[in-house]
Amino acid sequence: MTSSLPVCLIPARGGSKGVSRKNLRTIGGVPLVARSIRAALSSGVMSSVTVSTDDDEIAAVSELEGARVLRRPTAFATDEATSESVVDHFLKEFSITTGHLIMVQPTTPFLQGHDLAALAELRHTFDTGLTVCSSHVFLWRKTDRESLEGVNHHASRRQRRQDMPHEEFAENGGAYLINVAGFLTHRHRFFGRIGYVSMPTDRSLEIDTEADLRLASVLHTYHQAE
Repeated sequence: MTSSLPVCLIPARGGSKGVSRKNLRTIGGVPLVARSIRAALSSGVMSSVTVSTDDDEIAAVSELEGARVLRRPTAFATDEATSESVVDHFLKEFSITTGHLIMVQPTTPFLQGHDLAALAELRHTFDTGLTVCSSHVFLWRKTDRESLEGVNHHASRRQRRQDMPHEEFAENGGAYLINVAGFLTHRHRFFGRIGYVSMPTDRSLEIDTEADLRLASVLHTYHQAE
């Protein structure tokens, strides 16, 4: 059993394909990157919180919020760069080869400290983990005949939610727990036993479009009134 606290990495590049300057866009007056830093710090389970960025403004906001900043090379700040490449760069820069890492993505703005604390607890029994929300969506995919077929259900037999044989979850993009030694072996964020922390749907919104930002503003007002 590993008792040492995880390190926290927040990837936050300056560019964005779907939403311009996404990580600096605000909800409730707070930039997305700042919201993720506050969640990480309030969790009480991080040995350090580092923001990986190529952007001066994001770096300034991050330092103001109390995070350490790691300047990311341009090669790791393109649309094609993977999260795994950013994790690998972080581990190499700080010579980290053991323990656990929690990667927090700013694009799930209603992630909270207690979600991250629960994710950190998984390190005692799981190799990797992620935040999810329960899903009851009937998925379809297009066939080579331009028709549709059921993915997680039989088209000929519509099951009630309570009759589904297994509970299903949607990845909400909030945070990921990674065993560092395992990552260095597998070079991917998921391997071994995979645990999860389930978040409610109204806190699992992931920002990918301008419409998502508008919806997030509505949800923020709702959460503030709770």
